Amino acid sequence: FSTPNRLIIVFEGLSKEINQKAAEIKGPNVNALEKAIEGFLRSNQIDKKDLFKKKIEKGEFYFFKKPSNKINTIDLLEEYTPLILDKLQWKKSMKWGAHSLNWARPLKSILAVFENKSLDFKFHHLACSNTTFIDKEFEDKKKIFKDFKSYKDFFKQSGIMIDHNLRKEFIVKEFEKIS
Repeated sequence: FSTPNRLIIVFEGLSKEINQKAAEIKGPNVNALEKAIEGFLRSNQIDKKDLFKKKIEKGEFYFFKKPSNKINTIDLLEEYTPLILDKLQWKKSMKWGAHSLNWARPLKSILAVFENKSLDFKFHHLACSNTTFIDKEFEDKKKIFKDFKSYKDFFKQSGIMIDHNLRKEFIVKEFEKIS
């Protein structure tokens, strides 16, 4: 969602945890060069003692058993959201103030919540939080939000359409009324 002063990215339907199943990871052939084996060990962050040999139809290969693992979704969001934001491209990006960030408009805050908790990450000069500005004229007016529903409801009551598609439909209908 977006408004002229807001960019809203919503991740919906995410579990609190991601369960990775145990798996056998195939490595290089047992006759491969030592460099290939070392590269496989490094890329999987394992030791040679963790490997076992297994014959398959294409020959004998090294394998290792990757154990099951639980990953907290909040950790993934904190790690990857800044990377996602960095990949956003704007037609008319520019630097604002003394910051190195190129963005379409001056970026003043990042509201980032998951499961009613504020995420903890930085994006260029900004640290995210569970607060956002509610008035573009008065930057001291902030509000805490615990979830997207309360955010959406607040701005709807304030007469601000955060869904750009609904705003476009509204503008077209208003234009048709006066045409």
